[in-house]
Amino acid sequence: MGDANAPISFVPTAKAPKRMFPCGTGSAAEAHTWSEASKPFDVRSKTYVEDKVKIESGCPLLKLVDADVLLAPSGKSGERIDNMSTKPDSYARYLREQCKDERRIFVVTFQMHPRYLVLTFVETDRPANELTEAGALLNQFFTNAENGGWTDESCAQRLKLIPRIENFSVPGVNLNRPTIIANKITCAFHRAPGLVEVNVNVFSSRVTKFILGYIESAASKLVVELAFALEGATAAELPERTLGTVRLLKVDLAEETTRILEEE
Repeated sequence: MGDANAPISFVPTAKAPKRMFPCGTGSAAEAHTWSEASKPFDVRSKTYVEDKVKIESGCPLLKLVDADVLLAPSGKSGERIDNMSTKPDSYARYLREQCKDERRIFVVTFQMHPRYLVLTFVETDRPANELTEAGALLNQFFTNAENGGWTDESCAQRLKLIPRIENFSVPGVNLNRPTIIANKITCAFHRAPGLVEVNVNVFSSRVTKFILGYIESAASKLVVELAFALEGATAAELPERTLGTVRLLKVDLAEETTRILEEE
């Protein structure tokens, strides 16, 4: 088995789990696809604490390897499902168990029960990341508190969502404002060796539930880009870098185009 810390061009050694939401190139012509974002996001600069200046982020610390839109099985339509990374058809589990991939994995699960959006990111160049201020924060994020890393509460107060939705609005809401996710909605963390998953309960806030209603009604026409970052609070923790990004292109939320979660 190779060095998990070395930069890797990963070659799958097993067949990936089935998906109904395919990876695209980012072209606007490719409806109902996902890719990484088309351009950088603005993040806090080295001098942000003094002058509030933002800059374009460098390359994300993590690479998006899977985006999955799925529905809960009919027998679980009343139960919110946590920790999608542990499910038999999860991409994270496929990487760990079938491909024996030891790279660090970050999973974001947006819970909109019975519908879910699961994003899976992997770290492809840990040595390069560890030379950056943002990489030092990433180490804290992945390290358990008992080993000197952040607690889940500290992680929640650092994890930031940076949205970018063009040509669309919701009355009284700035859709493109960066926000610490846990300040708006409930987040719960799941950890395994070299893996962190954050469960984002979208329906825990009436405001986000209201916003989602607007977005769902127009999803098949929208281009939604999201970035995640760990917020730098001091000059020593800056500049920020995005953790990872996703571009969701004109997503068709009809049941016939949505995968059903495989039951255990």
